[in-house]
Amino acid sequence: MNELPVATQWLHGAAPPYAQQPIDAVAMIVVQPTGSKGTGWLVADRMLVTNEHVIRGGAPASIVARFPDGSAHGVLKIVAVDASTDLAVLELQSPPGVGSLKIDAAPVSVGTQIYALGFPLAYNGPAPLMIVGYIAGFEARTLTAGAAPQQRLVLNAALNPGNSGGPVLRWGESSVRGVVVSKHAPITPFLQSAIDALAGNQSGVVFTATDGQGKTHTFVESQLVADVLKYFRSMTQVVIGEAIPASDLISFLSSNKVSWASA
Repeated sequence: MNELPVATQWLHGAAPPYAQQPIDAVAMIVVQPTGSKGTGWLVADRMLVTNEHVIRGGAPASIVARFPDGSAHGVLKIVAVDASTDLAVLELQSPPGVGSLKIDAAPVSVGTQIYALGFPLAYNGPAPLMIVGYIAGFEARTLTAGAAPQQRLVLNAALNPGNSGGPVLRWGESSVRGVVVSKHAPITPFLQSAIDALAGNQSGVVFTATDGQGKTHTFVESQLVADVLKYFRSMTQVVIGEAIPASDLISFLSSNKVSWASA
């Protein structure tokens, strides 16, 4: 215990006993070329579940998973990925040395208290943050034309970018009931199309900037405005988000022959 980073020790000391093992099994995922950051969790020995959109555009060699004990693990391969359900499984190059989480597909009721673990916004750990909320309802999402609608759990919880891929657990339990997939940030179709038009414009005064990896990028003022608007929209918090239910997660894992344990 004393070998853990101080922040992780503090979280262990303050968290309820049933949450301590899930805390250890949750990792921050960073994709180097895209700058994307999200959350993942161990479903088996070296298998990490996350969202497809978290790792989109990244090759295995460019993805790193950082655990609460301070260890960083490279990704050997992307075992399974499905954009329609927004799920992915990564195989780590080495075992993290912590226990994996079990999955519970039992139905959850509206009003059930839940907690989620993850790395929102600019928070980079090493221990995840705990977000507490309730099951607010359910939504049907048709993600692929002609496909049957998929159920999503609607959560009354303060989810933010970076929480994507993190486990959702029932309060008082340590088994996964869902996977965080998105937050609600309302915007009208007209305003969204206006931002897209600004982002796609390439005429005007050209500027250059250097990113955190030292790469130079060129852009025009309208693209900068679009990026600023997207940033502030991502900061909007209406305390409503969505999660993929455990039943869909189990179907995804089983169809891709990824081991998992039932609670």
